[in-house]
Parts: sequence; C-alpha cells; structure tokens
Amino acid sequence: MVLGKTQRDKAGRQGDAFSQTQGEIILYLKNKIMELEQEIQQRKKIEKALCEREEHLKQIVDNTIDIISKTNLEGILQYVTPSHEDILGYTSADLLGKPIFALIHPDDRQKLMGQFFENVSERVSESYKIECRYRHARGHYVWLEAVGKLIYDQKNQPVGAIFCSRDITQRKEDERALKLAMECDEVKTEFFTNISHELKTPINVILGSNEMIDLIARDMEDAASKEKLVKYIRMVKQNCYRLIRLVNNFIDRTKIDSGYIHAELGNYDIVRIVEDITLSVAEYIGNKGVDMVFDTSVEEKVMACDPDKIERIILNLLSNAIKFTSSGGQISVHISEEKDNIHICVKDTGEGIPKEKQDEIFKRFIQCEKTFAKNQEGSGIGLSLVKSLVEMHHGRIILKSEVGQGSEFEIVLPVKRIEAGQIQERNTYYSTGNIERIHIEFSDIYVK
Repeated sequence: MVLGKTQRDKAGRQGDAFSQTQGEIILYLKNKIMELEQEIQQRKKIEKALCEREEHLKQIVDNTIDIISKTNLEGILQYVTPSHEDILGYTSADLLGKPIFALIHPDDRQKLMGQFFENVSERVSESYKIECRYRHARGHYVWLEAVGKLIYDQKNQPVGAIFCSRDITQRKEDERALKLAMECDEVKTEFFTNISHELKTPINVILGSNEMIDLIARDMEDAASKEKLVKYIRMVKQNCYRLIRLVNNFIDRTKIDSGYIHAELGNYDIVRIVEDITLSVAEYIGNKGVDMVFDTSVEEKVMACDPDKIERIILNLLSNAIKFTSSGGQISVHISEEKDNIHICVKDTGEGIPKEKQDEIFKRFIQCEKTFAKNQEGSGIGLSLVKSLVEMHHGRIILKSEVGQGSEFEIVLPVKRIEAGQIQERNTYYSTGNIERIHIEFSDIYVK
C-alpha cells in the first residue's frame, strides 16, 4: 500500500513523538536507578554505622562492671551480660530461660515479685530502685542494688523489663560494721558514764569526810599533830581531785570519740576569757616560784566560741607548762590577731620536748617524755583532749619546742560570729569564778 504524503507526514510525527517519549522514559528510569543506587549506598552507610554502633554498645555492655539483664513480663531471663559470671558465678547458658526470681533470697523474693508485677499491671513507665540478695553459683548471697524499668513496644504495650544491677555487698558489710561500731560506742559511753558515777560518788564522800576532818583539825591544840593532820588532809584532797580529773578526761575522751560532745557556741570576748583564766591561775600558783605573764595585742575580740571548752584548753596547757617549768622560770600567755584568726600562745621556759616526741604527744595516753613520768604525774590524755576541743572550734594547735629551751603551744581559731537567732540563751554572760576547776585541772601539780 502506498501512503500519501499527508499520511507519511503524520506517521513521521507519531514516530518522532514515540521516540521522544521513549527517551524521556529511559531518562526517567536512569534517574530513578541513580536515586535508588544512591539510596542503597546511603542505606548501606547507615546500616554499617548502625552495626558499628551496635558493636560498640555490645562491647560497652559486655565489659561493664555492672550486670544487665532483660526479662519478659513473667520474669523469665531473655538476656544477661557476661558480668553475671564475674559477680554471681553464672554463665549466660545457666541463666537464659530461667526465672529471675529464683535467684533472689527468700526473704527478699516476695517484695521484689510484688513490685515487679504491680508495675506490669499498672504499666509504670518510671524506673525504680531495689536492694536485694542474689544467690551466687557457689551458694552464698550477694547484695545487689538494681534499677528496673519496663520496656514498651511501638504500640506502647509492655513487653518486658530491663535491670541494671551493681554489687553492694562491701557497702552493706561496711554499714553493718558501722552500725555495730556505733552500738559499741553507745555501750562504751554508757559504761563509762556509769563507772564515772560509781567512782565519783565515793570520791565525793571522801572529800566531804575530809572537809569534816579539816574542821576538826582547826580546833586541835597540839601544833605538831595539827600540822601533820593538815598535810594528810591536803594530800587526800589533792588525790581526790586527781581521780576526778582522770575520770572526767576518760569520760570526755570517750564522748568525743562517740560524737556526743559538741561545741556550744556563743559570741564572747575571748580575750577576756583567756585573761581571766590566766590571772586566776597566777594567783593559784603564786608560791611555786614561776612568773606568769599575760599580754595581748588585741584589747577585745568578740567571736563564736564555747567558753567552758576554751577554759578547759587554757587550764590544761597552763597545767602542763607549770608542771614542767622549774622554780624561777616563766610562763607567758599572748593573744594576737592575724587576718581572720585569733592566735593564743602559751609559752614556757621548761624542759622542752624532744623532736621525735612532738608528733606523739597529741595522741592519747602519751606523755611528753618518759623520763618526766618519774617526777610528774599524769595520764597522758590531756593534750589529746585539748586537740579535740580546739578542732571543735574549727581551729588547730601548733607545737614549737626544743629540749632545754621550753615549749610553745599556739592555738589558731577562726574569727566568726553567731547570728543572733542561733545564740544559746546561756551564752549571754560568762564568769571564771570556779576555783574548783583549777583545783581539779592542777591536781597533778603539788603546790605548797
């Protein structure tokens, strides 16, 4: 069949259109293929990154010191980390498919099961913490602290739970030891308190009887007998004070160690407190032949302190200074202020303390020098108390001494004030008129 010119033109146009459409389709397919290839490459990169991240996560989980486990909603173990073997002695094969509750101590099991199934039924989303004992493969129990949390699927339905647990056996043992130590401290404190009462009662009876004998002695006409009796009365009284001091030191040391003694702070003029104590002591030891000097570069300094404990500190240091200073020597008490601290220095011209002993004297039951014990009395507990009382004021005590050159004890206390609402009512006035304390604190010194 022969086509006319018009028909041939029409067929040509249709052929061109088809060729153009075919080319567009091919181009489109090429573009799509390229997009798919790029998408495949991108997906491969993502998959590789995910695999690497998963491998990193697996390495982290496998090497963590904590143990991680996953259960279904019935508590059946579906995944456990290798650290289970290190802490509990079980391999993954030992645990997978087993109920987690079977490992828990019978005394802890019901509580843990109740909390687990309650969280499942109420679909709790928050994590929770528990402490319980897990049975080790060898039969003993290990304390674990576990944080549990339910796992939800994409439909927000719970599908299981995950637990991250840590071995706290050592902490539990430490807590038990601490509790036992505190109970022992309470028993010890109660024991010493009772002993204190039992000892002080007969001592006070002896002191009272001694006072009566003293009254009788005053009316004696025989001067020689009277002098001898007065001497014995003084010896009895001084040794009673020594016993009271020893008992007080033991009780206070025990209470400090147990945390039952604290500084009862108030705002006081510490210069006045130290000066009054020093002057009282100077009068008390006037006939020992030791010159006592008080000097201060600070006229007044009101600061937070416990006056009773400051008195105890100063009396103890002065007692030691007098004890080891021979007749004709000098004891000085100097107060100065530097920055935000008050410095109280008690210095003597006594025998001094050997270098090798200076780190020891603040320990309980240690005296300055063994050779001193032949001529001087003491339990060796006083400076231990002084250090503790200074530290109650957040201060420190410094020793400077050389054999034959005397000793200097420097107390450094931070200058602080107590707010008006925090001051104890009793801390509104202070007086150092209690000569009885000086008698007791100086009972180791024989003053003629």
